[in-house]
Amino acid sequence: MNYYVREGNVISKYNVIYDKVILKRLKREVIDNCSVIKKHEETTNYITDIVDGSYEIRNMTKKAIGEKEYYEETRTVYHITYDKYIYPRLVYIIDRLLKNDLSVLSELYAGTEDDANKILNDQIQLISDELDNIDNKDVYKKKQKLDELEHLLENVELNKNQKPIAPYYELLKSMINMTKVGEMPVETIDEVNEFFDSKPNKILAFTRKKNTK
Repeated sequence: MNYYVREGNVISKYNVIYDKVILKRLKREVIDNCSVIKKHEETTNYITDIVDGSYEIRNMTKKAIGEKEYYEETRTVYHITYDKYIYPRLVYIIDRLLKNDLSVLSELYAGTEDDANKILNDQIQLISDELDNIDNKDVYKKKQKLDELEHLLENVELNKNQKPIAPYYELLKSMINMTKVGEMPVETIDEVNEFFDSKPNKILAFTRKKNTK
């Protein structure tokens, strides 16, 4: 596959090769080791869209707590808990490479992203600051923020073994073989584009005539 990128005053052309099987393995490893894991808890009578054992939803527990009338049927009401894996941006970069979308290379080489634990710690700091700004007389809001803070602290414990994301960016880069095969001045490309835009009919006629020979 060919990838074109501007480098100074030239557009460079690269031949890009990578192994999709290896990329799929890397994707799974990044999901397991670098996702932000958050504990979810809810009561529902509709759980068919929550699939335990998927990459995103794991460790689901389900307990029937009653029944609910729904139009002409009776549905069981469940209390469920599960861990939800919130993927890092790198997973979506890999997905686009698997679809042969080389435009995503600019995102890959633009830089890394925050680790799971940094994301959670930043959220804890934000909630703590908000909590400090709530009037002590506003008991309801105080309790809401305290509950949020408690939930975040539980998630920090859940994520304590998650790994830094930066090494995986470097690993992905090492899996992509980019060979420069040519370049062209930007000025020349601009002139060609202007030429094609200004005389499309003559170009098409010339092309058709040339192809008939």
